[in-house]
Formats: sequence, C-alpha cells, structure tokens
Amino acid sequence: MIEQPPPVQPLGATWARWSVDVQQEDGVTRLRGYVRRKLTEWEYPEDAEQAFVVCLLVTELVGNALRHGKPILDMVDLLIWSSGGTVAVIVSDASPVGPTLTEAGDTDESGRGLALTVASSTACGWCRNRSGKSIWATVGPEPLTQAEHRLGDLTAARAS
Repeated sequence: MIEQPPPVQPLGATWARWSVDVQQEDGVTRLRGYVRRKLTEWEYPEDAEQAFVVCLLVTELVGNALRHGKPILDMVDLLIWSSGGTVAVIVSDASPVGPTLTEAGDTDESGRGLALTVASSTACGWCRNRSGKSIWATVGPEPLTQAEHRLGDLTAARAS
C-alpha cells in the first residue's frame, strides 16, 4: 500500500462520518451496519457487489486501526463519501506508522486484511496527517477489473 493522500471529496458528494470507541467490543459490527444503511439510503442496493466490498473495507480498515493503530482520544474515525458511482472509505487513527502488507501463511489466522483491501478496491493508500494517519480505499462501479491488475503488480513486486 503506497503512501499518498486520499482522493479529494468532490463538491456535492454525499458523505457520512462516525467514530468508534476502542473499548466498544461490537464497534466494527455497528459501523458496518451504519455504513450498510447509509449505502441503502444512497441507493446502493444492499445485495450489490459494491456495497459488499465497501462493508468488507470498513471491516478490514477499522479492525486494523483498532488492533494496530493508536486511537485519537480512545476513538477511531471513519468517513465515507459517494460521488458518481464511487465510494471512498477513509479511516483515521493517531499512529503515524503506515500499514505493512504481510504475507500470511496457510495456517495463519490473520494477516490478509491489507491484501484483501488492495485486491478489492479500485484505489487505496495511506497518508500521515496532523493527528496521525488515514488509510483509505475507493470502490468504483467495477472494482475487480482494476484490482486484479493491481494485485498482479503486487505479486510481481513481491517476487522481485
């Protein structure tokens, strides 16, 4: 995952923002529910692949921020916006340390989240900010076409 700022929220984009308390055991589940309802409100069909991928990204990015990040006043922030068929997911925490893409072994129970993020998003990255960092991903109308290409690039980069 490369260090680059998230895409600028377009003028007129619809958006929503939530925070999750790091002590809240069901925080990721609640956020995923809020996002699913917001996507339905924005007229993304609940059974559509794009809505599924956005919820997957929320789960992975918020879960990673809670596990590996540093909360901002015991909170992790989530911002989503939608414009022109693209949805952006931006998660912020207080740690300035960027994510590390790891290669999980066959028997490992974790370590696949960032690879899933890269594979299922149309674009993703992270950047430092005044309060720590933000990790972001976008999902367009056809995320797998570009994602398959990028995952191939990622695999080739690992091999070299």
